[in-house]
Amino acid sequence: MRQRPSDLLIYALLLLVTTATVGMLLADWRLVLYPTLLAAGVLVALSRPARDRRIAVALPAGVSVLLLACYGALDAMSVSDPRATGLVFGFAPTTALYLFGIAPVLLLVGLAYALTFSTDDTEGTVE
Repeated sequence: MRQRPSDLLIYALLLLVTTATVGMLLADWRLVLYPTLLAAGVLVALSRPARDRRIAVALPAGVSVLLLACYGALDAMSVSDPRATGLVFGFAPTTALYLFGIAPVLLLVGLAYALTFSTDDTEGTVE
């Protein structure tokens, strides 16, 4: 039996959630955070309309790559300089990266999703 791409996404989501659950049981935050970020991309891919294939692949992949890069930089900064001796805009570097990098990216992801997949269906509505 041939599998549909949406079935493969469901299997990927199951694997990522299982990995995050194992990370919770082992108290390893990296095994929780990184699969969760990838799961966000899988969920965006599952919720996209089937009519536009290019954006349907580019947006979830872009979301996952962008969030993984931001959180990877945050992880590297916190490991290399745990005391955060320098300041960026008056904040510790990890806090500045979160406030000025990760938080705006999360807001832009929702906006990009809404603009990309908004429907303009006015058929069948009663005015």
